[in-house]
Amino acid sequence: MRKELLVNIIVPVYNSADYILRCINSCLNQIYPYIKIIIVDDGSTDNSWNLINKYKNNPNIKLIHQENNGVSSARNKGIMECNDDSYIVFVDSDDYISNTYIQELVDGVSLRNFDFCCFSFIENNNLSFDDIIYFFMKKKICCFGPAYKIYKANICKQIMFNEQLLVGEDILFNVEYILKCKNIHLIHAIKAKYYYSTNYSSLTHSSNLLHMLSKLKSLLSSYICLLYTLGENHRSTNAFFEYFARFYLNTYGLFSRKDLIKFQMYSEIKKYTTRKYIKTYCPNDKKTIFLKRLYLFGRFILYLKRRCMKNHLFSV
Repeated sequence: MRKELLVNIIVPVYNSADYILRCINSCLNQIYPYIKIIIVDDGSTDNSWNLINKYKNNPNIKLIHQENNGVSSARNKGIMECNDDSYIVFVDSDDYISNTYIQELVDGVSLRNFDFCCFSFIENNNLSFDDIIYFFMKKKICCFGPAYKIYKANICKQIMFNEQLLVGEDILFNVEYILKCKNIHLIHAIKAKYYYSTNYSSLTHSSNLLHMLSKLKSLLSSYICLLYTLGENHRSTNAFFEYFARFYLNTYGLFSRKDLIKFQMYSEIKKYTTRKYIKTYCPNDKKTIFLKRLYLFGRFILYLKRRCMKNHLFSV
């Protein structure tokens, strides 16, 4: 008789009072019965913690409260609460899932005791790990984040989310996790659903321009970490650099001229193309190509700035 798998649903929470009850109830309504819901409140300043406390007597729910340290810290706290022989699914507090979500992931991962199972846009289970990482970066296998995926707790504990990164930490986590796996199963036929919501005060969203600038710094740090993990010539590293460049350019367009000066965007661009920064963060054997990429990218940003100024595309 097959041993039933325990699935931990980790829900990091920050200022999600308008969404959290819907999220928790969707987790409780799963048709798969062997679940444990771990809710980690990351120092919410709204009514989230009071709402969560309504479930304190539920035997399937564990409540944790901590000081505000970010979504990675909250997820890591949840990971450490899991038994090594269990599985983990992540659900953000402003999102919710269909009632068959956990069951379909369990069905996929339990076929051959897979280390990792993920919904995929590609119908092919003969891909190499190198292919999987590359297509993951290209968003051809689901999405960057932890949604639509199920993980083994013991492997998660070997990696953990990088708490120093504001953005890109989920990409890095998934790449490092895949590299630890012995076998992976991709589910092409997606019936269960993960429903996203946009909550700009939550752990993963912010419209603050200074916060956006911090995200840009964090993305570059993620890219550097990826260089260490995969190597400079790995096609997935190149794919992530393209993503980083698009994010940088799109965010750059959100700033007016006054904003750029106020938040020192110009100086940040210059900072990330200096030799001192590269000597600090890049190992010797990766220095040349990394320097070229940052130099050319920085030059392109400055060219874009001059062109925008010339055509009065920025407000004064």
